[in-house]
Order: sequence, then structure tokens, then C-alpha cells
Amino acid sequence: MQKMTLEDIRERKLALKGKIKEQNDAIVRISRELFAPVEPSTKAEALMNAVNAGISVFDGALFGLKVIRRIHSVVRSFKK
Repeated sequence: MQKMTLEDIRERKLALKGKIKEQNDAIVRISRELFAPVEPSTKAEALMNAVNAGISVFDGALFGLKVIRRIHSVVRSFKK
């Protein structure tokens, strides 16, 4: 087995950090391509996308309230 010096370790560390940075950049690039919003082709489609996003936010808020109420009722039943 070959002995490693501190300089060998430093060089290996720098090489690995560079490789990790390249992989991280590739992951970021690919994820941005996958989850990029679709550009609407017409004004009507843009309006429908905005309405759909608004409805999704509203639905998420209602779901959150239902979850909070359910948790609150469970906690209240343990206190009795």
C-alpha cells in the first residue's frame, strides 16, 4: 500500500470538491429544466393557468385548515 502525504490528500480533496460541484450544477440544471413552468401559447391559456394556480393555493389553504383542526381535536381529546 502506498503512503499518502498531506499534499496528496489536499490534491484529492480539491479534485473531489470540483467533481461534486460539477455534479451539483448538473442536478440543479436538470431540475430547473424539469420543473420549469410551461409558457402559455395564448392569452386564454395564460389566464387559465393563473386561475388554476389560484384555485390550487386556495385548496391547499383549506386542506391545511382541515389538518390543523383535526390535530387540534386529537390534542384536545388527550387532555380530557
